Amino acid sequence: MKVGVKYCGGCNPRYDRTSFIDKLKNEVKFDLDIQGASEDNFYDVVLILCGCTSACVNHDNLKGKYGKIVVVSQDNYNKVLDLLNNVNK
Repeated sequence: MKVGVKYCGGCNPRYDRTSFIDKLKNEVKFDLDIQGASEDNFYDVVLILCGCTSACVNHDNLKGKYGKIVVVSQDNYNKVLDLLNNVNK
């Protein structure tokens, strides 16, 4: 599964966004092709990893075949995991 990831600028991070991605890689039971998101590419899923609830990073031009999730805290982990697992069925 091709996953595009866009990080915010990180001016006010309240959780470890790199660990968030590492945990996904370790917990899913299928291959994830995780790449830095670019508007020139198309992904199965796009993750917007914001460090805080302001979620100020622009992601309008990023497209995901099965959706895009804006992550603002570690609490969004299960939402992301559920989407990835449902897409992989």
